[in-house]
Amino acid sequence: MSSDIIFVGAGPVGLYTAIQAKLYNPSINILMLERDTDYKRTHILNLDTKSYLGSHPDPYFQDLLRQLDGFVPTNEIETKLKRFAEGLGIVFHYEKINNIEALISNYPHASTIIGADGAHSLVRKEIFHDEKQTDIMLQHIIEVKFHSQNATRNLNLSEMAKAQIHIDQLAVEAVGHEKDRKTPVSLVFFVDEYTYKEFHDYGATSWHPIQFKDLLQANTPHMKAMANSIMSWMSHRQQHTGERLVAGSEKIAAVEFSTTFSKSVVTKKNKINFMLVGDAALSVPFFRSVNAGFIGGNFAARLIAENNYTSKDYQYDYNALARKEIDDAWIMNLLVDLGKITIAFIRFFPACGHYIYNHLSQIIENIYLRRNDVDDSSQSAEVQNVAFKPSFREHGFFNSTAEVKTGVVPDRWIPDIKDF
Repeated sequence: MSSDIIFVGAGPVGLYTAIQAKLYNPSINILMLERDTDYKRTHILNLDTKSYLGSHPDPYFQDLLRQLDGFVPTNEIETKLKRFAEGLGIVFHYEKINNIEALISNYPHASTIIGADGAHSLVRKEIFHDEKQTDIMLQHIIEVKFHSQNATRNLNLSEMAKAQIHIDQLAVEAVGHEKDRKTPVSLVFFVDEYTYKEFHDYGATSWHPIQFKDLLQANTPHMKAMANSIMSWMSHRQQHTGERLVAGSEKIAAVEFSTTFSKSVVTKKNKINFMLVGDAALSVPFFRSVNAGFIGGNFAARLIAENNYTSKDYQYDYNALARKEIDDAWIMNLLVDLGKITIAFIRFFPACGHYIYNHLSQIIENIYLRRNDVDDSSQSAEVQNVAFKPSFREHGFFNSTAEVKTGVVPDRWIPDIKDF
């Protein structure tokens, strides 16, 4: 098959970008290479419709995007985008790519190869030498994903405060939309490095998650303590929401919340254009990664359609995107640390739990309002420092500047609680 453009990876961002490129230029041939024939990822993504601003105005595509709003399972996003892509004539092949040189040999007519193959991108590793401008671990989490029979909901603030009294970890929830009488639920527990390591060494990873029966059989101290916390939280959810677990649907894994940004996102080798999109280019935590990928996909699609792969254009756009997203990731990381402090208060003063949770929500609102003080006055084709106006430091928000270019960040950003 003759293909002008090959996407390595057919996840949400790769599909989203390929669809728009084809809409902008219907004459180009696009081939999507994906390892799995069935979409197996069921974790929930929080889709922000602002990420669609600047996307192709095709009315059918916009109608599809309106269906992808809020907490949506990954496989639902992928299925809908794939169906739309096939309708445009985009072709799918299912094969595992182990070597980019072999890929080039197998598809000699490819003029462009797009790395949409995730945070551990083979394209980035072999073509861009896996060089990163930023690679920082922010938090360790234990993620619990399951399906509830019929509809369910998040715990409200009062219920969450009561649940937190009985565990040592900060917990957050995400509940998706009911479909086929099942509702996806994700629980995230922020844990210390020792707990993360025990789960990881046990083999509980995103690629090989464990189930409740495995967790209850574990004998290591941190896993046993974590089992008590998870079961306590599940018990509170059952008590307040009445939800019933779909047997065998649970997946438990240790995950690192990291932020990474490739040193380069576009290059040309042996007359072939190479471009990175999605997590291969920029990976950020706290439900932002796919949204950042969609924003990047909006301008990547235009360049692909125009056969315009100049480093200046695409690199400049991604530098600006990375600067904002990494900034936001650090602010969210600050919120998590504030949440951990709140949990400590709740443990010592359980009667104040509801009061503290309400005030934490006010802190979150204040931080987002002050987010507008971030200095965006200067940008260049080089990644800029994440610079904050003096008012931020005067109010005790940050004790130093995070430098994205070198990956140097403060060990801990200390908020001045009285400032709220």
